[in-house]
Amino acid sequence: MKSPFLTAEWEDKLAKIEQGNLSADSFMADIETMIEQLVKENQSPKDDYLSLFPSIKETKEPIGKCPRCKKNVIESHKAFYCESNTCTFTMWKNSTFFEKKKKKFTRTIAKKLLADGKVYVKGLYSDNKDKKYEAFIVLADTGGKFVNYQLDFSKQK
Repeated sequence: MKSPFLTAEWEDKLAKIEQGNLSADSFMADIETMIEQLVKENQSPKDDYLSLFPSIKETKEPIGKCPRCKKNVIESHKAFYCESNTCTFTMWKNSTFFEKKKKKFTRTIAKKLLADGKVYVKGLYSDNKDKKYEAFIVLADTGGKFVNYQLDFSKQK
């Protein structure tokens, strides 16, 4: 669509319409045919271009079940979210909770939280004490806009 050749061709046809040598309906029919052909030929993205659009590379394989509606939770480049259009369950990868603990919110952590409701994590950072510790992170979803997490320092794994 950004082709200089195509732009020149359309400019030429528009000039012909202005001069009365081409009908506007014919010009629009050609554009409509071209768009239909482009859409038909490009139903799915080409592998060479997937890296340019990370959201297209979403893993549609479920990582667990949604605690709210029991549908599948899938992963995108920014979050783990319920596949249902009506459910708002989302665990953001850039969660403030995990960022404050200097811990990356990984697929492994998300899967364990969905399966067991908690996950034992080492290397959590305490801003108050300026040191690392380990604890359970518990999925404390209240059904609101944001998913919450809590720490559990019990020794049981």
